[in-house]
Parts: sequence; C-alpha cells; structure tokens
Amino acid sequence: MSNSSDDVARFFAEIRRDPIARSLSHRQICYLVTLGSFETTPRIGEAAAAAGVIKQNASSMVTSLEAHGLVERIYDPAELGAKRVRLTEDGRRLCDTLSRVYREP
Repeated sequence: MSNSSDDVARFFAEIRRDPIARSLSHRQICYLVTLGSFETTPRIGEAAAAAGVIKQNASSMVTSLEAHGLVERIYDPAELGAKRVRLTEDGRRLCDTLSRVYREP
C-alpha cells in the first residue's frame, strides 16, 4: 500500500465494515497485525517490542483483544511463568483481512 490518502481511506473503510475492528483502537489494530506477522507464537513482551509499545501497555491490549475473542494467552511450558499470545480463528481472519487490504495496490 502506498501512503496516499485514498489508500489510507480504503484501509479504514475496511475497518469500519468489521464490527469488531471498529471497536478497536489504532494501537490495538497495530498490535493485532504485528501478532499476525510472527511465524511462531510470541511472548507478550516480544510482540510488544515488535509493535513499539511497552510490555505493560501490551498486556492491557491483550486483555482487551481477549475480551473481543481475537487472541488468547497461553502459558509457555518451557519457561515457568512466561505467557505467549496467539491469534484465535477470529483474530487470524481479521488480521488476514486487514493485511490483505493494506497490501492491495
């Protein structure tokens, strides 16, 4: 996606079409799309660093995204106490839609 105003308008029009996406903040959408870019299930802090937010903010975003049914926290059995965050089926669908719209010429 180039950064023309038409492209940005098209991206946000897609967000407004989705009832869940339109209830999310810009930061939550960015965090969700960042989660979708990982090949493996990241720790909350890893995704926070990639999204450019502090871990505490990421944790509250994950709580909100969980409430919308878009992500779930899972415990990392390899690291006691570490939590990972993964997209649910609905989260993957929304992330894929937003990524597709963003990439379209």
